[in-house]
Amino acid sequence: MNLNQLAGFIEVAGTQNFTRAAAALHLTQPALSRQILMLEKELSVELFHRTSNKVILTPAGELLLPIARRILADSEIARIEMAEVAGLRRGRIRLGATPTLCNSLVLGVLSQFRQHHPDIDIEVLERGSVALAEALTPGSLDLALIVSGEPTLTTTFNSEGVLYERLVVVSAAKQPSPFGSHHALSLREVAQVPQVIFPKNYALRTVVDQAYEMAGLQPNVVVEGLEMTAALRCVERGIG
Repeated sequence: MNLNQLAGFIEVAGTQNFTRAAAALHLTQPALSRQILMLEKELSVELFHRTSNKVILTPAGELLLPIARRILADSEIARIEMAEVAGLRRGRIRLGATPTLCNSLVLGVLSQFRQHHPDIDIEVLERGSVALAEALTPGSLDLALIVSGEPTLTTTFNSEGVLYERLVVVSAAKQPSPFGSHHALSLREVAQVPQVIFPKNYALRTVVDQAYEMAGLQPNVVVEGLEMTAALRCVERGIG
């Protein structure tokens, strides 16, 4: 059973004539007759009593008619709804972003997006890059803003660079710098000072860990597992 068959059935029921129904549907009369015969065969019932002058619905046809009308009406609603989603007139977007990007990038973008697409609902998942990549894989997210320091994150998915940042070391401004007056630091110097580091599901954490491992260094970690904002607050208070 398909929508064309149901449309043909409804038109024949309304005109009580195959020729007029075929003309209204821009079909040949034999083509429309084949559609109705296929529908009757699939449903295992006779839908019309055929006479030389007109066709009238059988009891089975009378039962099918309102159902067929509802199906066609629902299909038209579905077509309109999907067109609105495709045209970003309505729908839902599931967006993932790291905490840092949520604060620095996403808020401004969402504000502009809402102005242009007020009927689009937005669901935001705030996680580390690794967790966001795991959510992308089964389709739990439509898109995600991640840190691409972990190579597998950008080779597994279609990706496009949005923002590029340098990694820097920060210390409390109100306390003497643990690095003295140095402007250029070696990784060995960085490894020796007390550090506040991100959770293991952060791509930035992976990049830093790999750098230490390749250099054969063991960092002096005093606090582990904080998100960016909390980590900066720790450093601001002299905790690492």
